[in-house]
Amino acid sequence: MLSLQLVVLALAITPLRRWLPYASLRRWLVSQRRAVGVASFAYLALHVCAYLWRQPWSRVLTEGASAAYLSAWMGAAIMLLLAVTSNDRSVRRLGARWKRLHRGAYVAASLAFAHWVLTAYDPRMAYGWLLVLLLIEASRLLPSSTAEA
Repeated sequence: MLSLQLVVLALAITPLRRWLPYASLRRWLVSQRRAVGVASFAYLALHVCAYLWRQPWSRVLTEGASAAYLSAWMGAAIMLLLAVTSNDRSVRRLGARWKRLHRGAYVAASLAFAHWVLTAYDPRMAYGWLLVLLLIEASRLLPSSTAEA
């Protein structure tokens, strides 16, 4: 859950910077986006390790075929790829492809929400966070209150 909340925060940075009145605050927020994304992956890795540690392999393999867990594994694979390429060298080597690759965070977030909803005893909190993400992304359609920095 914390991992997904951090993904939402990282994805919110771009639209939020459009609404912040101070250029220095916008620059600082953008400079923290990578750290937030990597922290999200770190919490995801802890979650996966705890799951693998506590479950017998037979159950992991059985559950892995269900939509609830297949979505989680696919999202985790995307997050791993994003974490591995979240460094300056990858940005330079991949060029414009880096930005396209990192838009995969939206796919990873969607898969993570699917996992959360399908495995939760009460998915209302997941729906609430999904609504937050949808509102943040919908704000991209509104005119900016400040000039882009």
